[in-house]
Parts: sequence; C-alpha cells; structure tokens
Amino acid sequence: MTTSSNSHFNPLAHTLSVAMASLWLCTPISAQADIIELQNGDLLTGNIDALDKTLVTLVSPLAPTPLEIRADAIHKITFPEPSKATPNHTERLTLTNNDVIPCQVLGMNAKELQISTWYAGKFSIPRNNIQFLQFGLSEEKTIYTGSDDPSKWTTRSGHWRLTSTGYTCSGNSILARKLNLPENVRFNFDLSWRENPNFVFRFCAESDAATTKQDTYEFVFNSAGMQIRRYENSKQPAAPLANIAIKPHSINSRKLNIDLRVNRTEGLLTLSLDNQLVGTWPDPFNTSKGNHIILNNRTSSTSSTSCVISNLRVSGMSDGSLPRHREKTLTSKADVLIDSEGETMSGNIVSINNDNDTDRPDNRTIVFNVKNSTAPLLVPDRRMSTLIFGEPENTPEFPPPPLSAMLKDNGSIQLTQPKLEQGKISCQHPILGPCVIDINALTHIQQSSAKAKASTTP
Repeated sequence: MTTSSNSHFNPLAHTLSVAMASLWLCTPISAQADIIELQNGDLLTGNIDALDKTLVTLVSPLAPTPLEIRADAIHKITFPEPSKATPNHTERLTLTNNDVIPCQVLGMNAKELQISTWYAGKFSIPRNNIQFLQFGLSEEKTIYTGSDDPSKWTTRSGHWRLTSTGYTCSGNSILARKLNLPENVRFNFDLSWRENPNFVFRFCAESDAATTKQDTYEFVFNSAGMQIRRYENSKQPAAPLANIAIKPHSINSRKLNIDLRVNRTEGLLTLSLDNQLVGTWPDPFNTSKGNHIILNNRTSSTSSTSCVISNLRVSGMSDGSLPRHREKTLTSKADVLIDSEGETMSGNIVSINNDNDTDRPDNRTIVFNVKNSTAPLLVPDRRMSTLIFGEPENTPEFPPPPLSAMLKDNGSIQLTQPKLEQGKISCQHPILGPCVIDINALTHIQQSSAKAKASTTP
C-alpha cells in the first residue's frame, strides 16, 4: 500500500473527486486496487493511504495529489486479495454485540474464554459477552470471491450488473467462468429474489454451457421446488441426486444462503441452507473433473431485477470430511451443547481443556454439566458443533458504530474510532477492548447498519 506524506485537506483534490468520478468509472480496476463505492454509486479506485472516522485518503495515479473523501460519503470500501495466502480458523465466536470472530480457542474457565487470532492477536473474553461458539469449520483457501464486474467473467449474456448488493440480473441471463477447482470444493452464496425465482447454478462443469448436456452438477430452484441434478456427459439425461421439499413461497424473506460442498474424491455432495445441514448424497457416476461455474437466471421477465447473487465465495477445503451439524442458533436461559450429529443438551458449560497442554483442536475436551446427571459430560472437540451460552439477566446495549469490517471466514467486527496505519486498522472495541487488525484479514468495510442491541427475554 502506497504511503503519502500529504495528509492535509487539498481543495484541488476535493474538486477532482467530483470532476473525475465519471472518468474513474471507465478506468479498468486493478486486481491490487482498493475500491471505494460512494453513497451515490460512483466507484473510485487507488490505494487507501489513511482512514479514520471522518476522512479517507485515496492515492490514485489519475490525481496529482491524494484525494480526501468524507467518511460519511462512502458506502463501502473493498480491499484486494492479499498477495500471500492467509491462515484460516476452524472456530467462530459470536459476541453479544453480534460481531463474529473467526478464531482458535485456547481454553475456557468459569470466568472467561481465551482465543487467538492470526490477524489481531489474543483475547480473553468474559463469558457474559459470548452468544455462541462454533467448532469444526473446515480450513479453507479462497479460490474466488464474486467482487469483480460481470465484464470480467469469460462468458456473459443478458442483463447483469454489479451493485452494492451483489450481482443483479433481470431476464434470461448467464455468467460463467473457469476456475482452478480442487478435489474438495465449497460454493457459498446468497440468493434473493422478488417474485418466483427460476435460477440454476452449475458447478464443476466441463464447459461454460448453461443449458446443454455436459459433465456437471446442477442446483435448481424455481416455483416447483429445489433439486440437485447430475449430468455425466452430453448423451445421458440428468440424474436427480436430491429433491428438497422447499418452495419459494414458503420463504418470507425471499433470501437464502446456499452452501454446496463437493468431495470429488469420495463422490459426495452436501447442501446446507441458511447454515442448516440439509443432507449429503452420493454421486453414482464417475468423478466430475470440470472447473467451470455458471450462474443462470432463467426468468423471462425483464421488467425488474429478478434475482441477486451476493457474497459469492468459492473455496478449497483442507479435507473432505463431512460438515458437522449446523442450525440457526437461538438465545437460551441455560447453556446448550449441540454435538456434531445435532443432539442438543441443556446444562452448564464448565470448561474447555487441552488434554495434552497444547493448542491442537484434536486434544481439546469440552466439560459440560448436563441437567439431572451425576457426572459431567466430556465431549472431544471432533464431536462438537456449537456451544450456546446462556443469556445473562442484564444484556448490555451497544450503540451502533460508524463502520463495520467484514472479515474472511465469514466474520465481522464493528469499528469504533478506526484508524488505518501501515496496513493495520486500530480501533476501540466495546468487548475486546483495543484492537489492531491486519488489513489482509478484511474483505471490505462498509457503513454500519447495526442497531443497538436491546435486552430481550429468552
């Protein structure tokens, strides 16, 4: 990231922010450029030299001096992928202010939880500031995130646009591209729609063809329901792998998070919807060797936006093990343990111990007192899915911060008094305290829509 010695307000640069906005919209976006999306939809690119709660300083080759932009005029800042691979965490902690912290759990006692993060160091967190803790999230390497313009895809037809909400389209539209997909691969995205969707996602496809027969998997969601199909080649008809009894009219929010995992070595495919495991199905055919992904909106109407694909992420998983049971977590008066098969028990979380005094997850044991049991339950890490921490009697309220940072591994953290210096963002966090976050852990920063968390009755 380029460093500039000029951090004072520059009238010429301020004037250029308006005069050159249309020119910058036509400038190709570098893979290593920061992207600023203004509230009016304009895009500015360059390298962010400084950031705080009032101003963002952008260095661009198209401006003779650094450009200072009011923070309240910015909707979103997107950062490029780091040049080197970054670590992944297999645990995810949700705090009582709804921040989600990818982490490694070091241990827990009656008072606090100890965690470590590669991007912000170690923290000790009081138990009454924790909502829930998830275990066994597969270590993943990001292959692709859907943040580039549709024109960058190798195949494009119809009406696609990249907006602040994601890839929007109307009418019959296709986006396709070739990726380097590993044997164990995960596809995750949010699908939202206005009326009845007619959406097809092809993955591990041998070509960019959206409708013709080829070696591919196909996820289909329309008014008839949801289905996963398998085409083996151009001669055989589609074989249904799974029929899921979910229809669009049953989803009031008109939005779903779709999580597809393919273990091509073992011939297994797993689907989760809104973080809830739906099922795992065997692939009866030969291994699919394709590397294409295809987004295909098959709605004929062009009168309005018919579907939006957002938060698209393709990643390789470190192993092909089956995902552990996931479900939407709820508040509870007592502590709750959910194991990897989905069995739920109420009681009290006593501790998290490392059996061999190491920080390896396979050495950890969760000690849990089950109601009406004479002895505590000892659960090895590999059998854990989620720990829900009982809601305290007095739930604190947290004022909404000005900015929120989205982290890799589906994390998020609210930024109060943020300041960017030398590739790190420092801030004051209401629970974690002073934080210094490596910018390589961020996907983007946006104006926070968080509301103060009010006390609720379980």
